[in-house]
Amino acid sequence: PMTITVRSARNLPDTPVSFEQLRESCFPVYCRFQVPGTRIPIETHTVAQSARIEWNHRTIVFVGTLDQQALCELWFSEDFCIEVHDRDRKPRKNVSPLEQFIEQRTHTDKED
Repeated sequence: PMTITVRSARNLPDTPVSFEQLRESCFPVYCRFQVPGTRIPIETHTVAQSARIEWNHRTIVFVGTLDQQALCELWFSEDFCIEVHDRDRKPRKNVSPLEQFIEQRTHTDKED
């Protein structure tokens, strides 16, 4: 078995939107990552927005069936990615599904 611990994230930005505004308009912060050779992404628990987030999230992965050489190379490469989701928007109330879809697409296009 292998243990992966996501401890914390520091220096999260509060511009152009303050943490208070983020808490109102976005879901709480979480991390997502995927271990190579597995199909299911792993997510931490959620925490309210702030400059420093503490998760101390531990995941145990049974790597006996995974290619050990490939796994070692991954940890020392740039291919392993932990996504910090600190600005996933909550759906707005009293907005049609079409308007939500258009707003979401517009937001996604700006990130690309």
